[in-house]
This record gives sequence, C-alpha cells and structure tokens, in this order.
Amino acid sequence: MIKNVVFDIGNVLVEYFPSKEVEKLKTNEDKIKEAKKLYATDVNYRKYLNGLISVDEMLQDCNNKYKGFSVEFDLLLTKDKQKYMIHEMEGNTRLLENINKKYMTYLLSNIAKEPFEYIYENFKFAKIVKGGVYSYIENISKPEPKIYEILIETYNLIPKETIFIDDKIKNVEEAEKLGIKGILYKKEDDLRELLEKEGIEIEHTGDNC
Repeated sequence: MIKNVVFDIGNVLVEYFPSKEVEKLKTNEDKIKEAKKLYATDVNYRKYLNGLISVDEMLQDCNNKYKGFSVEFDLLLTKDKQKYMIHEMEGNTRLLENINKKYMTYLLSNIAKEPFEYIYENFKFAKIVKGGVYSYIENISKPEPKIYEILIETYNLIPKETIFIDDKIKNVEEAEKLGIKGILYKKEDDLRELLEKEGIEIEHTGDNC
C-alpha cells in the first residue's frame, strides 16, 4: 500500500519560462534560452545547484566566460528576478494539496537556494508538504543514490510504500533501484491519471482535482 508521494519541483509543480514582462529588462525569450543553455552546461553549474558555490560566484563566472548576457544571467539566477521566470503548474499543485489530505507528501528536487526560497515564499504547496530534500542543502543531486537515501532515512520512508514523480527518466530509474515506485511525468501527461493508475485515491472536487 502506498503511503508516501514524493514530487520533483521543476516541470512537475512549477515551470521555468520568461514572462512577457522580461521586455522591461531589455531582453527576450530567445536570448534568455541561449544564456540558460550556456550556464546549465557550464562546469560550475552543478556546484551551484548543489550549494557548493554562491549565486554571486556563479554570476561572476558566467559573466567572465560568456560576454553579453549579464541581464539574462541575472534574470535566471537571482532571487528577486525569479518572478519573471517561475510559474506555478496550478493543476498539479492543486492535485498535491488534494493528495496531501490522505498521504504523506514530500519534495525531492535539484534546486538552487534562490529559486527555492522564491517558491517557498510564494507558493502554498512548498509549505504544506511533510518535508523535503534539496540539492543546495545536501550538496548532492539526483540521480546520485545518496540523495534518495537521505530522503528515506530522514523521513523513515519504506521504499515499497513510496511513489516518486519526476520529469527525467534517469531520476526515476535511480529511485526504482532503491525499491521506490517511479512515475515519469511529462507536461502533456495527466498526472491525476498516472497516480490513479498506481492506486492513489484522489478526492474529486469541482476544480477537477
């Protein structure tokens, strides 16, 4: 019997894309995408994600290496600009709130300090879960086995009683190696349907969650 439901954050509960308001910052979606590709493949990005270097160090590194993207890197990395980039996937977060009535819910995410703090301050789902494990705190990220073990040990989870939802197959596969039931979620999927197939009981309400 499933008792615990663990959610990834990015592309499961929130999406990352620039709002139209970025035009005020004299940039555009294409240039932001180009900057994101540069920093996300940079050798220091994983260190930043794992809390091993600060956002200021990451910004300095990116601005030194990749000229002409200072506005975009600031937009992507600093906390006060996250409002332009992070958007709640309201159907899925309402679903989490629904599931939270009957199950123990948790978060397991590769996430840096700045976006997590923005999410925690602005979205209800981050406050109502029973707990969470985050790469910037643990200094390790998925799909490393240790981060799943930290989740299990911290909250005394029994793997066979736990479901984990993530948008990356390698992260799901690693969870399954530890005995956790994995669900690979893509934006076009119906998360309610995927969960109900695994026996998760979801209260039907007027908002379809």
